[in-house]
Amino acid sequence: MIDRIIMKKIACILILVLALIGTGSAYIIKCDCPDMVAIGEPLDIKGTSTLNAGLSYDVSIYRNKPSIMFIGRKTITIQDGGYWSVYFITDSLKPGQYKLEVGGKENAGDFGSGSDCTYDKPKIFTVVDRSAGLEITSPMIQDFNGILSISGHDEEIGDSGIELTVRGSSGVIYGPTYIRTDSDGEFAQSVSISEGGIYTVTFSDLKGFIANVDFKVNSPFVPTTIIPTGRETTQATKMYASAQASRDNPAFFAVDSKPGTLVVTTSYGIDWVVEYTDGSTQPVKVNEQGTLSAEILKIPVSGGMMYLKVYPAMYSDSGMVSVYAENADSISASPSAATYFGDAPPVTSTQESPVSVPVIFLAFVIICLFVRKE
Repeated sequence: MIDRIIMKKIACILILVLALIGTGSAYIIKCDCPDMVAIGEPLDIKGTSTLNAGLSYDVSIYRNKPSIMFIGRKTITIQDGGYWSVYFITDSLKPGQYKLEVGGKENAGDFGSGSDCTYDKPKIFTVVDRSAGLEITSPMIQDFNGILSISGHDEEIGDSGIELTVRGSSGVIYGPTYIRTDSDGEFAQSVSISEGGIYTVTFSDLKGFIANVDFKVNSPFVPTTIIPTGRETTQATKMYASAQASRDNPAFFAVDSKPGTLVVTTSYGIDWVVEYTDGSTQPVKVNEQGTLSAEILKIPVSGGMMYLKVYPAMYSDSGMVSVYAENADSISASPSAATYFGDAPPVTSTQESPVSVPVIFLAFVIICLFVRKE
């Protein structure tokens, strides 16, 4: 009897020890993700873990509501001490609730219950649009005169002031500096500039980031003298074409490629799917990115025509897609390329419309009346 009691105690102790060992062996991963981020503000995420340095995991962002939709993915590598970091651009996101997770369902067993950004316990954050109340009243395109004029208003901030940061081709040229706003949120500031180009102005207030706004300053006219050298200079040329695309009506493109590697890049903002073929082989489908990044295809070619089919991954999405081509002589929107993908050829607007039955009947009545009258 005593032996049986001792054996039961030993068994309980072993079970407890194994449970503790199992719990201790699970790694912990945590992230410092803001609860709220404004559209246009980089989503900068830093994290800690008990993982060994050198391990890599995917970090994915999904739209959480009203329905789950994949947005984008990046890969992190754990550094010494278990630290890791990653950032996502948010320019193309829509307001709503999102979630971030490290790894996927297949990695769920790698992390312990103390983790807070995994497949089982994703990090939830909200994306808001703070630019809706900001109105710019100064011209978005200005002629160069040594001054960039910035004026506008934002009723939400009232007279609490607004912070400006101006970036040009050489980096930050002004700010971050708060300037005065009146009770209606009106503001105006002149910033000295030394050249034309694109200037990005970041607007912020005490609550944080509001928006980025690009101003174009036309460069002053400078006469240029061209001196012939007797030698031809060649460089890679990047060209593009654009077309509307939806799931029901994909965009089709024809690319006249050069021998080597054809590089095809899409615009971003919508999760685009790209299919390509040379017209004699089965189309190849590529969809490796989400809405935050462009699809980039590197296609070995011997030269000649390549055909592309582009459409959104989601049936609810549609819009203008731009496709850029490098190592090509030309690219153009080509609805007739649909035949290479087994799609129905487009109906051209030059097709004659059939004469309607009412028109034929009316003509018949007129002829009969005319004959009877005769």
